[in-house]
Amino acid sequence: MDNYPQVRHALALDDDVPVERLYDLCANLTEEDARSVEKIIVYGDTLRAVSAVRTLLNKGVRPEAIQSVVPTPDYVPQSLSGHRRQALMPPSEGGRGLRRVALAAGAMLDRPHVNSVEGQPPAMEGLTLTGATKARGGGVDATFSRSSDGDDVTVHADFVVACADRDIDPVMFKLLNDNGIVYDGHVVVDASFRTNDPDVYATGSVAKFSRRCGAGALAPLGYRNARECGMRAADSIIRRVTDYGGVEPEPTDVPKFYEPNAISAVLPGGVQFLNVASAFRFASDGSLEEPPPGGRYLETANGETYTRIDVDAENVICGLFYCGEKRVDATHVSALIGLPIAYVQNLEENYAAGDVKDLLEHCLDVKLNAIFHAKFRDAHRAMMEVARAPDEDARSVILGPRTMDCIAEEAMFEFVKRYDHDLPHYKIPKAAVAW
Repeated sequence: MDNYPQVRHALALDDDVPVERLYDLCANLTEEDARSVEKIIVYGDTLRAVSAVRTLLNKGVRPEAIQSVVPTPDYVPQSLSGHRRQALMPPSEGGRGLRRVALAAGAMLDRPHVNSVEGQPPAMEGLTLTGATKARGGGVDATFSRSSDGDDVTVHADFVVACADRDIDPVMFKLLNDNGIVYDGHVVVDASFRTNDPDVYATGSVAKFSRRCGAGALAPLGYRNARECGMRAADSIIRRVTDYGGVEPEPTDVPKFYEPNAISAVLPGGVQFLNVASAFRFASDGSLEEPPPGGRYLETANGETYTRIDVDAENVICGLFYCGEKRVDATHVSALIGLPIAYVQNLEENYAAGDVKDLLEHCLDVKLNAIFHAKFRDAHRAMMEVARAPDEDARSVILGPRTMDCIAEEAMFEFVKRYDHDLPHYKIPKAAVAW
């Protein structure tokens, strides 16, 4: 448990609150404007706040003009090792997982340039944003409450960029509030993504399912894959306006989510942090520092990169952490999530023997191109529906006594044979058995 008070910042909202969203600011900030900025406050202790610094540097803002302000006391901006606090950022940002990655990667992440750049001032710690007003001479006067004594602290800047946990765009919040849309940290929706106004639908990181849907559905939709959430919401709308889509589900019958979610950011010093995991793993209230319930994890660290793969109790890959200077495509590696580890040829055997020096490099080997094929996930899902069929008699007739590892191996053979024109690196023996 954190030893620090969990302070919820509250910013009074009106029509003219001078607090910027990062992407809005960058969209309107010319290169000339960026060089002339005297001070930009980046507020928050989330991964977005850390990566916002690099985004502003790339826009041309000088390092000395970027002032980080964090609500967490005893913040550790120069080191991701996390020795003095329980998490670098809130759990909804993957914070617990990043701390675990940071502790394991240690030597690499302790390098000063990773989380800051030369010339950037130290972070102002333990300050909670409570208000912001336009200054008479231009810019913004931001007011903060200091956690140590409760005193107000006013900081002048050209811009204030909000990157705190649970942030919502002020204009969006006012719109919701003025129209009576229920908001409880997130826009509350039923199983069909409808708000309390049946003509208003919501999905994505701004929304969460109603408490009436049960405890298992309480995690915000930001934990789920954004594209999958959008498709589910679109299905609900299509069902309403057409005859397509079948019977409308009960308001509390939350749909199942299968696609993995990803959080990725490049830190100021150029190191990439990546966390890809199943919706269940993201939504888990338990610490991501620990293995999945009944499962385990594999990890490699070589001073330059750190990779960890989480495997659940059913031998299925449910999470991947990466930290290093090599750029990794989050969408590409997401293909690993939800697959039996048996698909990653001899990974555990080679890992146990000490022959795997870099897990990510092993998983991205050309010999495993099949599992990254666009059609592979659908083929795997069809196979798993058979393997996990509720009718044991029917399942045994189709699969016989074979283990999941055997099934995975045979499914791989069959897939490669079917798409051999896309996978020229594979040589399948003629005696390969199709299941």
